[in-house]
Amino acid sequence: PLFRYKAMFTKPKLFIPHFQIRQLLCPLSKNALFYSLLSYDDFNIQRLDPETGNVFTVIGANQIQPMYNRTCVVSSMDVNDDFLVAGCYDGQYIYRTKLNVGSTGIASGVLSNDTNDMINHTNIISRSHLPPQVIFSSNEGTVIMLDLKTNQIINTYQAPDSMNCTSYCPTNPNIKLLQGDFKTSLIIDTNSSDCQRPLLSLEGQLDFGSACAWSPRHNYIVATGNQDGFCRIYDLRFVKPNSKPLHSLMTDYELPVRSMRFDKGGRFLMFAEPVDNVTILDATTDFKQGQTLNVLGEIAGIGFNDDADDGQCVSIGIADTYIGGIMQFSRGN
Repeated sequence: PLFRYKAMFTKPKLFIPHFQIRQLLCPLSKNALFYSLLSYDDFNIQRLDPETGNVFTVIGANQIQPMYNRTCVVSSMDVNDDFLVAGCYDGQYIYRTKLNVGSTGIASGVLSNDTNDMINHTNIISRSHLPPQVIFSSNEGTVIMLDLKTNQIINTYQAPDSMNCTSYCPTNPNIKLLQGDFKTSLIIDTNSSDCQRPLLSLEGQLDFGSACAWSPRHNYIVATGNQDGFCRIYDLRFVKPNSKPLHSLMTDYELPVRSMRFDKGGRFLMFAEPVDNVTILDATTDFKQGQTLNVLGEIAGIGFNDDADDGQCVSIGIADTYIGGIMQFSRGN
């Protein structure tokens, strides 16, 4: 197998506020996995240290000022070395600028006056030569770029319908891949004066798009996940009207693909069904070899991180009051 079972941590109690929302676990390093705590009533983002098993509150309800006089429920998250960003159920966003326990530096804002406008996906642009930015994908169909240094909106794009996921080209973050409540995946240039016209349209999907990822290894390889139960991989060098994807793989339960990630080196592509199954494909075999990891319960989020043995680790968030937690599989060195 590519990855072997390593550990199960039952202290974390993850929370899924909506059946389509599965970006609620964000692994960062061997001793920092961030997740949204199980609660309808209390905003709480915590960090698990897998080396000790301890958990810490990173952003608590007493550190934020909720909008609209209602509880802020986390609907999506992302993290890098400098920022933790959370999008919320009511269009509010919250982030902190230093991740060490006890530090302050909390900022927040609102993207919409519609309290039902959920932020379905959050993606931090991690490029050292660019100002720190985050991409929000909203339920009302907007893609919003926010400057995390100034807390100001940089750019917006109106998609054909509700947005479920946005990924960006590793060599040019202005080029973005959009997945939403439409059957054709779109690649756009948000820095173009004609950004409403897609650069490319990826066809072949039979239902709405729910997840996507752009390979950091080869900037011409992208992956999409859809409600038709397929993970599709495209080589952008050969995309033309009516062309088929490079590979199509159906999920084990024939259920929608809810979340999807490449590892930071681009060797592995991982995607998750809503429940029980996470599949990993090896890009070095042209995505022809892989492994399915079987867990038990609703999957709240997935991600790659380094482990204590300087190898690679897969972390899977499981949302269940009694048997949930965070399960890890390790590749070793």
